[in-house]
Amino acid sequence: MVGAAAERWSWWSQLTGFVSAVAVVSGVVYLFIIVWATTGSASTPGPIRTLFVLVAAVLAVLLGRPSGAWRRGAIIGVGLILIAVVGVEFVGQNPSLGVGQLGALVGAAVALPLLSSVFSGRHRYLVPGLLTLAFVLVAVALVRVVLDGGALGHDESAYALKARSWLSGTPDTGWQLHRAPFITVLGLPVIAFTESEVAIRVVGVLTALFALGVVAMIGARFGGKWVGLLSVAAVGASLPYLRRGSEYLTDVPAAGLLLLIVGVVVRAAREPSNAARSVVWLGPLVAAAFYMRYQSALAVVAIAIGAFVVWPSEMKQLRRPLTLAAAIAVGLIVPHLVWATIVTGAPWGVILETSDAAGRAYLGEGLVDYGRDFFVDLTGPLGAALVLLAAGWIVWVLLSKSVREGDRSLALFVAIVALVIVVPLGLVAHGEPRFVFFPVWLLIALGSVATVRVVGTMSLRWVPALVAAATLLWLPLLTESVRVVDQNAEGRAESLSVLVDASNQIETDASGTCNVLTTYQPQVTWYSVCFTEFMERGWDPTRFADLPGDRDFVLLFENGKRQPSDAEERYGDVGVNTQVSAATPVPGDATIIALP
Repeated sequence: MVGAAAERWSWWSQLTGFVSAVAVVSGVVYLFIIVWATTGSASTPGPIRTLFVLVAAVLAVLLGRPSGAWRRGAIIGVGLILIAVVGVEFVGQNPSLGVGQLGALVGAAVALPLLSSVFSGRHRYLVPGLLTLAFVLVAVALVRVVLDGGALGHDESAYALKARSWLSGTPDTGWQLHRAPFITVLGLPVIAFTESEVAIRVVGVLTALFALGVVAMIGARFGGKWVGLLSVAAVGASLPYLRRGSEYLTDVPAAGLLLLIVGVVVRAAREPSNAARSVVWLGPLVAAAFYMRYQSALAVVAIAIGAFVVWPSEMKQLRRPLTLAAAIAVGLIVPHLVWATIVTGAPWGVILETSDAAGRAYLGEGLVDYGRDFFVDLTGPLGAALVLLAAGWIVWVLLSKSVREGDRSLALFVAIVALVIVVPLGLVAHGEPRFVFFPVWLLIALGSVATVRVVGTMSLRWVPALVAAATLLWLPLLTESVRVVDQNAEGRAESLSVLVDASNQIETDASGTCNVLTTYQPQVTWYSVCFTEFMERGWDPTRFADLPGDRDFVLLFENGKRQPSDAEERYGDVGVNTQVSAATPVPGDATIIALP
């Protein structure tokens, strides 16, 4: 009897050992295919089939335990997955799950629970390993989008043309006072050697990865390494981050610098006796954030208000280094104030013009926009869940008496900062998601703190299962976000190709310096190397006399933005018309009118 039982156990051990080996190998293959799909070399599974597979995978993970029970869970999970996928293949049309993807998804269901035993006694490597994996995948995703991005956008062109103007003296018309110069300075080493859109956008990717690193840091400072990992997962897989992080813009790096300031402030508040030296660095950090994006001034004010309201005694204890930091910041910003006084007549003239640049249709338009775009374009689905959790967490810790004092102070600080930024911006400006990256990411980090606190109350045997389930859900979320952002980038590249072609045609026809009347001012300046003037209704063509170019052109688009309806009639019979065909209905075919 005992021999029979031992024989059955031996058979069972061999079977589970085989499943373990297959699971580990398949899990590695799964990660490889996710990277492959992220780079665009392979198609991703269809959403319905992926949902079925993920449900079965989560069941398998939840049945897996750090004990011998994980083996039974793994086997049951494999069976559930096969049944679900086969069922979908029979009832669905145009199946998109290939053999390799199917095998990888099956393996992933049992591979990740095995990591709990693989890392047994070496758990300190788990979070750094997952964080490294997340950074690699996000970096690959950003590069993929950059490769398909095509022509520079409106704001990207403005920053790039200013750098080229500094280097070569070419026109920078289209550059406006509300644009801060730091991102242009960072682009100088690249633009000095090449005007490739990919190379220029790589500068944006590097600043985006810097910002994501700061997200990890601020999360870890808020609540430990798991908070940092969850914060990175939420931000890195979100549509707004992937979209703006793959562009040559100021929004993402400015948010990273502001989060770095928050990190210094929080550390100083928790350890004021050891923070004097680090507090002095607030001076150059504040100046850097300001020169990256002038709107950062409001965020700095919000951080200061939050710090002095929540930690008054700690800030008083640090008054000397804080005073020195403020003096450094003011000293570094003085050149801007002098320049602003010269060009606008007041030290704050440029900042006031910045607030007018993002105009609104009505009071509170931004708040309406933020509510409408909350789940997708503002936070992403995972970020939305964490922001909502952060809101609930703030209310709970402020009302509850049985809570850590550190959690209460942190929640109040984040609430003050977020309200001081979001409410004024939402009232006076339209709701562009990139305007509020900083407070949104701050709330995501706080929501991650709440999540880790809740998970910390659970039995440790469930933690590996939760990590595995979260990883299984996050990888397809990232892949789907990349697919959407990359598709949008390809569409933008296709639509702007006519603008590039028309600008190049103008540069060729001009054979020297030129002036262009257009509604696509920075982009045409960048691609044609011409001086440009914005086209408006009732525009007087004699104003060409104020521009220094030798040849005059009018550039119209069939369905372009803000095209005067009578422009072609006004100028069509005056000069020589050249047609440039477009690949998309918007902006449509271009008409170049060369004026005599």
